[in-house]
Amino acid sequence: MPTLLVVIGLVLAQTEPVRFLPDEAQVACRAILPQCFRRADWAELCASQPEIRVSFPDACRMAEGH
Repeated sequence: MPTLLVVIGLVLAQTEPVRFLPDEAQVACRAILPQCFRRADWAELCASQPEIRVSFPDACRMAEGH
């Protein structure tokens, strides 16, 4: 059941526009979602975690293109 919830969360997260925390923001949540990270931090996560790049290709491209 927890795996199903993670999959559902990933699907729902990918249907929304990609948003990042502002550069001056403190960490607001502990989920692995773009909106929980600053753009630079998300780019670093994409570079170090291939599974994140596969799950969030648009967000990774946007973060790394900054």
